[in-house]
Amino acid sequence: MSTTSASPSSVLALVAWVAVGLLLPVVLFRTQLGRPRAVRVGAPASSREGEPRRNVRAKGDLMRVPADDVRTLFDVLRRGRDRTPAKKIIGYREVVRIIEEEKEVTKVVGGVEKKEIKKW
Repeated sequence: MSTTSASPSSVLALVAWVAVGLLLPVVLFRTQLGRPRAVRVGAPASSREGEPRRNVRAKGDLMRVPADDVRTLFDVLRRGRDRTPAKKIIGYREVVRIIEEEKEVTKVVGGVEKKEIKKW
């Protein structure tokens, strides 16, 4: 009867894959393993819906502000700049194409129906 043992390189590869599988989500998504990120806050509205959930930091009530020192949009931008100075705070998208649609709209002006073509 022969027994096979795993080579050190295959064991090391397995350990590396397990470490990557556990650590990568933590690094990428800042998850906290073993700690709940959401709590149940009520019963579902119908049998086809799930229970409403809320972030653990806002279990009692909805958060009014993201942090104590944030009250205005300027505070949000300043906090983003201070927390991640190497990253961009505001982004933009280039216009790829503009879509215009025409629709015939009926208006009643002075008791008379008037049809117009509107673009938007």
